[in-house]
Amino acid sequence: MLIKNIKSNDELGNAISYLKSSFSWSNKKANKLKTNIISNNKNFGIYGYVIMNNNSNLIGAILFFYNEYLNNSNKKIKVLNISSWYVSKEARGMYSLLMIKRILEDHSEFLITNVSANKKAYQIFKALNFKDSNIFNKKYRILDFVLSKRLIDNRNLKLFLNSKLHCNQEVPFKISHKKFSCRLFYLGNNQLKILSCNTILEKNIGFLKIRIRGLRILWTSDPEIFSQNSYRILLFYFLRNFAFFITTHCESFQTKIKPFSITNQIYYSSDDHKNTNMAVWSELPFI
Repeated sequence: MLIKNIKSNDELGNAISYLKSSFSWSNKKANKLKTNIISNNKNFGIYGYVIMNNNSNLIGAILFFYNEYLNNSNKKIKVLNISSWYVSKEARGMYSLLMIKRILEDHSEFLITNVSANKKAYQIFKALNFKDSNIFNKKYRILDFVLSKRLIDNRNLKLFLNSKLHCNQEVPFKISHKKFSCRLFYLGNNQLKILSCNTILEKNIGFLKIRIRGLRILWTSDPEIFSQNSYRILLFYFLRNFAFFITTHCESFQTKIKPFSITNQIYYSSDDHKNTNMAVWSELPFI
């Protein structure tokens, strides 16, 4: 078997067709992913890796998104965020490990992240010395908010009708894409900026493919203020965006609202990135 990187648009198209069939994606989702990864990685030149068998058939594919940012010491951090990954049964086990090991070897100077690994993938990454972040993905459902006694608090209505809420605010760091919106909240004497992006969750029910509206919160300017006002803020986003679920991918310390699910964010680096907000530099704004 051969493990090779994906460099051309045709090779990427073949990899996405394989992943589309493996994950039962819709054409719309597959096309959106292809367009976004080409746009984002065009200057990097690599879209991911594939496994080919002796008959040159594709039996494994993994995609990633490239980004870079300046840390607090003004050092450029190159980020490789692992996205969609599937390996056919005949190549699972050793070749799954070799595929990830190849990425680690080829990009040893990068911060390599995964913010959306399922349980099996998480175990593989951990076996290859990926580290847990202190930041988690927390998913909330709209029913847990509209059925809460806190819904009748008049401060919720005031926030929703606040004319001082402004979108398209500047953020205190540079990023090459504009796949999110930045909103400024006025909360008492405090101001809070939030980066968010819309998302769609696809569910297969028999022959039907259901598309469920959701929203991701990727970053906040002040985690403490966000945590203190999280119910009102999330309720605002639920109603304003007609979302059925919201996932927070940033620091959040509130405990009164129980998330529907919690998953890990993990990374591979010789440096400590446990408190690095990896969501902004990931595939999450694109999918």
